[in-house]
Amino acid sequence: MPDTFQNCKKLTSVTLSNKLTVIGRGAFDGCTSLTSITIPNSVKEIQPIAFRDSGLTSVTIPRSVESIDNDAFWCNNLTSVTFEGRISRDKFGGYAYNTEPFPGDLRDLYFSRDGGPGTYVRFAGGKSWKKQ
Repeated sequence: MPDTFQNCKKLTSVTLSNKLTVIGRGAFDGCTSLTSITIPNSVKEIQPIAFRDSGLTSVTIPRSVESIDNDAFWCNNLTSVTFEGRISRDKFGGYAYNTEPFPGDLRDLYFSRDGGPGTYVRFAGGKSWKKQ
């Protein structure tokens, strides 16, 4: 369901049901106190702006995720992203991982020769991602 917890300022941690297959558009948009989320292996799709402007600092994308839409993780505090599986270029939305005021380069890095599954990090407030 879209916008389920949008702008819920008191939400700090979420463990999603293992029956969930889609994280809807804007589901956690504006949840600035949300610093921890467990995405279950049942999730196949993360829709646009699902976690935009949330307080997430790290996230693990399980192997089951096949699609990440535009601006899904537009989070200034996000400094670590782990991909357990592969996502095809046509299913990995433009600017899925952005940082204000400049777009991040995580998508390009993910599809580079040395990209793919693994953990990507950046310094807080930094623009550039690096694969560990």
